[in-house]
Amino acid sequence: MKHWIRKTQKETLEAMSINVPDPDFHDFDKDCTERSFEDNQVWAAYDDDDGMTRYYAMIHNVISLNPFKMRISWLNSKTNSELGPLNWVGSGFSKTCGEFRIGRHEINNSLNSYSHKVRWTKGTCGAICIYPRKGDVWAIYRHWSPDWNELIADEVIHKV
Repeated sequence: MKHWIRKTQKETLEAMSINVPDPDFHDFDKDCTERSFEDNQVWAAYDDDDGMTRYYAMIHNVISLNPFKMRISWLNSKTNSELGPLNWVGSGFSKTCGEFRIGRHEINNSLNSYSHKVRWTKGTCGAICIYPRKGDVWAIYRHWSPDWNELIADEVIHKV
């Protein structure tokens, strides 16, 4: 029985792992340790598509450092109306800036999915507002076009 539990935990960890290439322009790992996480912070998290940060988590509180455990909520949004008339979210694109809502609380014990702390402000009706600021590191699409929609192939979107 003990062997089965270990195997299941290992399989779970392998299923959760994401292969993220190390960038040449910034060392994100140096700031991502257990002691880096604090209450009421927002952290960018990697997606499992191409290893870019396209998700955000609100850290409600750090429960323990050893073993590492914290209570978080994923930030989400159903629209991008505050950014303009094009419905990017409705077309299947991830929203990476603008106004977000706090999702359900959950317990998280992994550092691997987080990239860096994000500066944010509180908006109206409890919204979490995230916008690029001078000095921030943000990824952009190399060949972005306002003509993109849900029919654009992933190879075009993720072209390096």
